[in-house]
Amino acid sequence: MWALDQPYATRTERLLADTPLALLAALAVGAMVAAYLVDASLLPARALRVVGVSTGHGALLATALAWGRVDFAAGLIAIALLGLAAAASSLGTLGAAMYLAPALRCHRAPWSPASPWGSGSRAIC
Repeated sequence: MWALDQPYATRTERLLADTPLALLAALAVGAMVAAYLVDASLLPARALRVVGVSTGHGALLATALAWGRVDFAAGLIAIALLGLAAAASSLGTLGAAMYLAPALRCHRAPWSPASPWGSGSRAIC
């Protein structure tokens, strides 16, 4: 019944206020460079799949972490773990288990005290 007890308060901040735009731009540039290197036959096509997974999922996860008011470093760690997991899974079937690393890392990190859910909550990452 929390929704009935707490009236809706309009937000004073912009809709995308906490979006890590610099990080998203860096990921996009990295993906474009990797695509160019694969097109120039300087990297194998498998590398583009690894970069695509790391960039796509990393951007989503880093944005969710920023919106959850989790440290910026946590987004970078999550992207690095996703990149390692994508590289490991491209080498073999057992490497797909590496995708558990970001989830296990996220389970242990606490929320920021400025979190709207309070300081006692657990973070998504």
